Parts: sequence; structure tokens; C-alpha cells
Amino acid sequence: MLLLVVACFTAVQAAERVPLGIETHTGTRSLAVELAGTAEQRARGLMQRESLPEDGGMLFLYGGREQPASNGYWMYRTLIPLDIAFIGGDGRIHSIRTMSPCESRTAMNCPSYYPDAPYIAALEVEGGYLERHGIEVGDRIGQGRELLFD
Repeated sequence: MLLLVVACFTAVQAAERVPLGIETHTGTRSLAVELAGTAEQRARGLMQRESLPEDGGMLFLYGGREQPASNGYWMYRTLIPLDIAFIGGDGRIHSIRTMSPCESRTAMNCPSYYPDAPYIAALEVEGGYLERHGIEVGDRIGQGRELLFD
């Protein structure tokens, strides 16, 4: 049993990271993100993480399928504050939210964070990262854009 727990922890810590570029009004910001493309990966997200690499994060993918604005994200079992950028079918960021960790032991007591419009992907990074680096609504995914539709 302990071996299984160690193996799972190692897999989470050693997830493959891929390059992602966000084109802003001041230039391109490069990140290396983990991909969450399966329902299981999206459900787990960044739960139980104590930190993220400075230019790291997680890109939640839906195979190019549009998700309704009523599908939000929550912070159940998430230990660190996060920013989330919801990305539309045109590859542009159309909503940004800053999410605080939920201290409740009950998932239903955690708030949800919703976009302003349907989206095809969402990017989670360390809380405050988007503002610190001038990433705003209207900026778009450059390098790695093809990932949004795979």
C-alpha cells in the first residue's frame, strides 16, 4: 500500500510539462504546463500541491469541445491560491478569476468560480501570476495553441 501511495505522489510531482506561450501587449510569456486532458486528470487538477514552479501551471483540455459557462472550477483540497484563465475557441483569454483555497472538508461547501462565457480550455497558475506578468483578458495562446483542439 505504501508503495502505491509513493508511486502516485511521484507521478504527480513528475508530470510531463509542455511549452505554452501567451501573447500579451508587451510580448510573449512562456510557461511550461502540465496537461489535464482526461476526466480523471481534470477532477484531480492541482489538489494537494504545496507549490508550483514559477512559470508552471496546468492546462485543462476538453478536446476542443466547448464547455458551458455554467461549468465552473472549485478549490476543494487545493492548498495554494490559483489564478484561472478561461480560453475561448479563438484561443483568447475571455475570463480571469483568482481562486482561494477552500478549507472545508466537504466539497459542497467550497465556492465555484465561473467564466463569463463558454470555453474550450482553462489555465491554472499560481495566484497573482497573471497580474504580475501583465496577462489580461483578450490575450491569446500562441505557442501550444494546437493543444486546445487535440
